[in-house]
Amino acid sequence: MRAGSCNASNVIPASPSDSIPPNAIILLFTSDSVTANYSVNGLCNLGYPIYVVQSACKRTIGAFTNDSRCDAPSRYRSTIVTDKRLNCRDNFTYDLCDIFDKNGTYAIRQQGIDTASVANNGIRKNTIDSCGGIDYTQLDFSADTILKFRISPNFCNDGFHYIKAITNPAGTQPVSNTIAYKLVCNDVSAISTTTTICSGESAIVNISSTDPNATLSWTVSGGAGITGASAGTGNSINQVLTFNGNTKDSVTYTAISNDAGCTKTQTIKVVVNNCITTCNPTITGNVPFCQGDSITLDAGSGFSSYSWNTGAASQTIKVRTGGKYVVNVTGQNNCTGSDSVQVLVNSIPQVSISGNSTFCAQSQTRLTANSDADSVRWNTNETSGTISVSQAQTYSVTVYKNGCSNSASLQVSQLNPPTAFSLGNDTSFCGDFSKVLSTGNQQTQWSTDITAAQITVTQAGTYIATISNDCGSVSDTIVIDKNDLPEVNLGNDTAFCEGELLLSAPSELRTYVWSTGAQSSSITVTTAGTYSVTVTDGNGCSGSDAIIISSNCANDLWIPNAFTPNGDGTNDVFYVRGNPQNTTIEKFLIYNRWGNKVFEATNILPDDITKGWDGTFKGEPAQFEAYGYEVVARFNNGSKKTLKGNVTLLK
Repeated sequence: MRAGSCNASNVIPASPSDSIPPNAIILLFTSDSVTANYSVNGLCNLGYPIYVVQSACKRTIGAFTNDSRCDAPSRYRSTIVTDKRLNCRDNFTYDLCDIFDKNGTYAIRQQGIDTASVANNGIRKNTIDSCGGIDYTQLDFSADTILKFRISPNFCNDGFHYIKAITNPAGTQPVSNTIAYKLVCNDVSAISTTTTICSGESAIVNISSTDPNATLSWTVSGGAGITGASAGTGNSINQVLTFNGNTKDSVTYTAISNDAGCTKTQTIKVVVNNCITTCNPTITGNVPFCQGDSITLDAGSGFSSYSWNTGAASQTIKVRTGGKYVVNVTGQNNCTGSDSVQVLVNSIPQVSISGNSTFCAQSQTRLTANSDADSVRWNTNETSGTISVSQAQTYSVTVYKNGCSNSASLQVSQLNPPTAFSLGNDTSFCGDFSKVLSTGNQQTQWSTDITAAQITVTQAGTYIATISNDCGSVSDTIVIDKNDLPEVNLGNDTAFCEGELLLSAPSELRTYVWSTGAQSSSITVTTAGTYSVTVTDGNGCSGSDAIIISSNCANDLWIPNAFTPNGDGTNDVFYVRGNPQNTTIEKFLIYNRWGNKVFEATNILPDDITKGWDGTFKGEPAQFEAYGYEVVARFNNGSKKTLKGNVTLLK
């Protein structure tokens, strides 16, 4: 809002509660798009006060008001607007709660004794002379207008605020550019943390102002007995003040902020005391002590604060390590002082006992206390460095040095000769064997150059065990023989159709026991089946063998369900049994449990061990598990037979 009779310096902003007097010219700018520069100099000749009202609404359409009180008694308002250039006028009635959708910029004359008030950036009461409107063609847009207006103190140092100038509804730029302004107000702040100091200390005052254009300075008053205080400029006072009187005195600093002759001041009073500045603490309790112990250092009572170089803030501290200890104290009248002591810690003497911890009957052993101590004392009350003992017990010694002591102990026992033992009678074994020889003493020395409580032997020979200590030794000997097992081989499994087969074992053995009950060195068989024999030689060692004999008179096949490819010559190969005279094996396949083929043979004869599976896969021994097989056989009469099943590979 602009008020005045065209006095360019009399421009003030209006608040919603301001009133517009009678006989005023009102320029309403209710659109947010007002950006044109303007001049109201052409309206001065009319002799009326001029008010300029601009909407602050944040929208693209102008309005006299955005009052939302739709139930107000004077909800509907009327305004007549005249445009003399176009020779037209409009009787405009607007709704308080609906005016936001009406756009326009108007020049209106307020006449007579009626007044209008501003609320929500709009005119609430309008008694208008319909013929007294202002022709806005009188507005002079030839030069910019300088706006000067009063600003509320609330805007002091509050940053930028903004206003727009009068519109030119017929021009290319309807609204002026936004005009930014801010209010800079002068003030001063003086802050000190040293309002009470001792003579010889510094008075520190920090001066500041929120006015960026202010010049800061200070003056000094009072303190006739104080030296060091002086006036100056800047934002910081740091002056050493001295007072030699008996008690205290004070100076007053006046901080000044000056902006173009406008000044603000604030005073700070600093009291200077003639303090007693020296205290004399004395640390007591410092005596040498042994490592692991402690002493208490006392700085004395009567001080207000204590500060040790350990970080402690108490009168006394407990120390466990050597070194320099320092205490700083503060006392009456802020006096300060310090004291220090060098603490000595004596090392604990080291001690150990050497010598044999065992002795034989009717003898003794010597024990020595190893230490650089000043004196020693044994639990036998002896005080020499070495003693001789002949009793089984624990011996201890205590050593002393620089008032510190330490102890060591050693268990001494009587050692007896080793106790006799036996490895058992001499013995013999048939074939491979494993025998454990034991004494139960971990210090046993064996003739095999092993030291242990027991050994395991697998070869024939003479074995000697010896147990020794400082008091004697004992030994024992055992002889172990090994006899070979008798060899017996009934041959490979076979088949026959008619007649008989002779099965024979070596004839020089002591006994024979066949699965048929026969006890001769050989038997004759005429039927298919499994036949075995067990033989015993003159050393009482036994051996055995078995053979499977099948019938191949018919078109029959026989396949075992397990084999042991361990190279012992017995059941080492998995192959098909049958009559090679009337049978051909067209296909012989073996698969592992994942379905991978591990063996294949085609167009072979049964009973041919050279055509069987030796238990290997890709040159390596196959795993011990069950395998699936498939056999396709063709007989001489033209018929075929397929056999499927599982065979287990054993160790």
